[in-house]
Amino acid sequence: LLVGAKLTVTSHGATVDVGQISAMLNYGMQILMSLMMLSMIYVMLTMSAESAHRICEVLDEAPALASPENAETHVADGSIDFENVSFKYSAGAQSFALSNVNLHIPSGMTVGILGGTGSSKSTLVQLIPRLYDATRGSVLIDGVDVRDMSLSDVRRRVGLVQQNPDNQLVAGIVEEDVAFGPENLGVEPAEIRRRVDAALKAVNMYEYRDHAPHKLSGGQKQRVAIAGVIAMETMCVVLDEPTAMLDPRGRQEVMDTIRYLNREKGITVILITHYMDEAVQADRVVVMDGGNILTDGDPRTVFAQVELLKRHKLDVPQATELIYRLNAAGCSISGTPLDEDECVKAIAEYLKLG
Repeated sequence: LLVGAKLTVTSHGATVDVGQISAMLNYGMQILMSLMMLSMIYVMLTMSAESAHRICEVLDEAPALASPENAETHVADGSIDFENVSFKYSAGAQSFALSNVNLHIPSGMTVGILGGTGSSKSTLVQLIPRLYDATRGSVLIDGVDVRDMSLSDVRRRVGLVQQNPDNQLVAGIVEEDVAFGPENLGVEPAEIRRRVDAALKAVNMYEYRDHAPHKLSGGQKQRVAIAGVIAMETMCVVLDEPTAMLDPRGRQEVMDTIRYLNREKGITVILITHYMDEAVQADRVVVMDGGNILTDGDPRTVFAQVELLKRHKLDVPQATELIYRLNAAGCSISGTPLDEDECVKAIAEYLKLG
């Protein structure tokens, strides 16, 4: 630019005014910007070509899990069975994440699954919708091995709700998000409308059907995710720590929804949780440790084993913990209270006898 300006000024011995120099600089900047845009377009085209190549590789890759040919559709009631199930994530892994697990979950039951970090409780439930296949043994839905069912049939029967609802919300409007699953199953539009309305009413979110999911609270988002599962007309819902990221109000909203689905709709519920006050609301509690079932039974039976749970670094409900400590200090309070009311009653009876 400096050389061009010098040549322009000294050309034919004439003096060039400021306007002409400004015009020259402006034209030069336009040429420079055009060259920069061309370079950016070239970079984007190169990145796009590489991305397209990777997408084609993914599309051409054979699925790790395949549906069997001529798979039959069976009657759905929501029962789940694990028969001598062992699992490891890769053939070269030295140890099994799950070892010889046997578990029967009847239709219509709510089961709470507890366990510390690394206990493989999430791995266990991920075998149900066939995100993975068992290395050994069988996982059965309604008495049928999941490997003998089509993937679409498996995932129509079993819905999975994850810890972070944002990972499951895919549309810009609540009702469109709930309709996503049925649309992918090829359900007729009129039937989709019926399912979406019924699902949103079931989770008490119908009035928010025209809202954007990102404007909802955490508890509301989680209820929309659950509605998406309900719209699939599933008979079993697996919830992997659905309240872990919620405040107390959001947790209560989700737990109320879970109870409604189980009691009013008869849906089998499998709930992974770290909150003991949630676990005591289940019909049954299964405690995992090191890929095995440590103990299994109704909440009162399981939480009565305070010392066993503590040895494995697990908590018990606060009411149970209080009575345990009072007895350790010399009291003789009978029973295993699971909530505040039962705890007050147990202490009152002890003081009355004393």
